[in-house]
Amino acid sequence: MCNLSQGVWEKGVQSGMEKGIAALVAELQNFIGDPAAIAQSLVRRFGLPQEAAMEKVQQYWKN
Repeated sequence: MCNLSQGVWEKGVQSGMEKGIAALVAELQNFIGDPAAIAQSLVRRFGLPQEAAMEKVQQYWKN
């Protein structure tokens, strides 16, 4: 794969992960409502470090 193709592919994967994270946070917020538990789900499902997972929960949490 050439460098341009690799960069486009990586950007697409990152974009897809962000959309998945946002959707999971929104859905779990409706059912669980506990930010720490949702962050733990992100750690398990996406392999994020705990701190990064909490940042994502805060970023996508809807009031």
